[in-house]
Amino acid sequence: ADYVLFRDPDETRCVVNLGGYCNVTILAACKGGAGGSVIDRAGLIKGRDVCACNSLLDGIAVEAFHQPFDENGDNAARGVVRSEPLAALSELLQEQSSEGRSLGSGDELHTWLKQYQHRYDGRDLARTACAAIAGCITAACGSADRLIVAGGGVENRTLMSEIRSRAGVPVETTDEYGVPARYREAAAMAVLGALCRDRIPVTLPGVTGVETAPVSGCWMIP
Repeated sequence: ADYVLFRDPDETRCVVNLGGYCNVTILAACKGGAGGSVIDRAGLIKGRDVCACNSLLDGIAVEAFHQPFDENGDNAARGVVRSEPLAALSELLQEQSSEGRSLGSGDELHTWLKQYQHRYDGRDLARTACAAIAGCITAACGSADRLIVAGGGVENRTLMSEIRSRAGVPVETTDEYGVPARYREAAAMAVLGALCRDRIPVTLPGVTGVETAPVSGCWMIP
């Protein structure tokens, strides 16, 4: 779906989803035109989970600020990056990124929070977490020419600022491509539904590891 929505013939783009866990889709430049089916160009597409994101930031907000989330990243913006917890968290995030597996329950890294929450101000931990997460994400994007960001984490201005400061390339949101950041997954489901209707497989061997990609889903028309 990201290939259909965000590909470009001249530049490699990394679509970054800032959800509970960050995942990325890397779209290599489709030189020679963007035509052809998704499967025809499957070699141009790579995707994977990267690291804990909002699941950790929300955990900090609950414990330190007694809020479900840090609205706009305002508390984090008032904090400073602390070197010891930054190094520890960066190592944990990089371990997640290098494992190449799906992330979920149990991967929130709340053990890191418990280790440091009584030693540092919550605002400092929130800022430090934003910095560590941003560093892991930008490293995962490799040599992409542009980052296109979506997901609830887009609302965290501090996280977005940390990503921009480390990316070294333009960082935009999917809004700038006609897809509201909060609804990128909904738009993706619509694309996958259309591919199903056309009997085109929606999974890619380079992403799932399954050699023969099946057609997923079915249309039920009354």
